[in-house]
Amino acid sequence: MVYKLDMHVHSRYSDGTNSVKELIRATKHQGIDGFALTDHDTLKGLAHVKNTRALVIPGCEISTQGGHVLAYGIQECVPKDLPVEEALERVHEQGALAVCAHPFDFLFKGVSNFKAYAFDGVEVLNALNLDSYSNTRAQKRAHNMIHTGGSDAHLYQSMGFAYTLFESLDSVDDVLVQLKKKQNRVGGRVLRAKEYIALSKQIQSSNDRIKHCVLTRLAQPIINTLPLQAGVLIARGVIPFIRATSYARELVSYLRA
Repeated sequence: MVYKLDMHVHSRYSDGTNSVKELIRATKHQGIDGFALTDHDTLKGLAHVKNTRALVIPGCEISTQGGHVLAYGIQECVPKDLPVEEALERVHEQGALAVCAHPFDFLFKGVSNFKAYAFDGVEVLNALNLDSYSNTRAQKRAHNMIHTGGSDAHLYQSMGFAYTLFESLDSVDDVLVQLKKKQNRVGGRVLRAKEYIALSKQIQSSNDRIKHCVLTRLAQPIINTLPLQAGVLIARGVIPFIRATSYARELVSYLRA
């Protein structure tokens, strides 16, 4: 049996919008068998993972001085704002895996020079990357490293767009073993602009916290960085630049309404 796990999911314990229980309940509907709970710089949400059929991997997205690090199998929280090398050492001391999150995302900080550090793997497919170039570049650079895919979900409705496939899982340890042996596969795709807007409209004014999260986490940073990033995006291709610009402005307009 093939198991589909979303290896990058946030709850309301950081900047997500849903409780851990809501995320667990949504797994079947979203077409996944489980997920890695990777809140920013906290493990508080793991206390709510009990007696569930969904497989929940203990994880964390650590904010280092050089960018974001996904830690899988972690037991103790690593302090934020450490140098990358020190954060990786603390992850490895726990027997956990350190994966470079969205290394080439132009919005949210990744460690683009991940080859210079002792990363075990790289997130080669992040569903929130607005242009395919970021993921493609990560895939090409991550030779002989663990590959993972995740949706970077901050709403339960966006879980499962990007995922990691495993064979015959019975426990969290099986996930870590298969990752270490590079026996996993990555699948899925990025969210399209219309899909994210549709998700936002489904939950519109019923929860102001959700609107605030989507606005501050995704759309507004795009608007704020457009002047700076325009050259980079155009260099990658005119279509990605136009898509990112129109997407962000439409989403911000909706969320501010």
